[in-house]
Amino acid sequence: MNPISVLLIFLGVFAVGYLYVFITGLMRDAREGQTLAPKPLMGLVSFIANFFDTLGVGSYATTTSMVRFFKLMPDEKIPGSLNVGYTLPTIIQAYVTIHGVSGLGVTVPPVEVDPFTLITLIAAAILGAWLGAGVVSKWPRRKIQLGMGFCLAAAAIIMLIRLTVFHSLEVGATGLTGGKWVIGMVGMFGLGALMTLGIGLYAPCLILVTLLGMNDKSGYPIMMGACA
Repeated sequence: MNPISVLLIFLGVFAVGYLYVFITGLMRDAREGQTLAPKPLMGLVSFIANFFDTLGVGSYATTTSMVRFFKLMPDEKIPGSLNVGYTLPTIIQAYVTIHGVSGLGVTVPPVEVDPFTLITLIAAAILGAWLGAGVVSKWPRRKIQLGMGFCLAAAAIIMLIRLTVFHSLEVGATGLTGGKWVIGMVGMFGLGALMTLGIGLYAPCLILVTLLGMNDKSGYPIMMGACA
């Protein structure tokens, strides 16, 4: 079977499992009287953030900035809310870029990327996130606030560099080999771990793969698949 097809099957299975855990969690909270009233402004924040997400800007820094400005939730709740709340939108983004879609008068072809590079870099980010989540979840409020402040500053610098220096969609390879692949694996592991603190993987991932010789466009399935 095509390795890309296997990846998409795993993505679909994960989406179903995620929905089960998410919905049963909501039902449990409702039974225990812990359900919070929804905030309509949060929906607008998410819409804006995910619109820019599809352009490669990333949703974490933009959401964190707006959430803190409007005081929509405590700081210590932001990293977990980002990772849980943006799972489904990111799965859709990953499917569109990896598989492509056609319908409603719109056709989006799949993005060309080496399957080995795509799958292994996604796996490295998943491992980093898995290990990082266990660390961040035990941090006190103050440490998370300091960490998020650092991440927001880093994200601003990264996005500035990306928008002014790395802007070519077509120039470069569609995969990594040898030493560049090893560097990419280490880099994605680190970015996956940072994601659990609330720093987005999108812009840093695009900069990483571009520095390693890949074209900007081929980074989209990698970053979206890793976050999904």
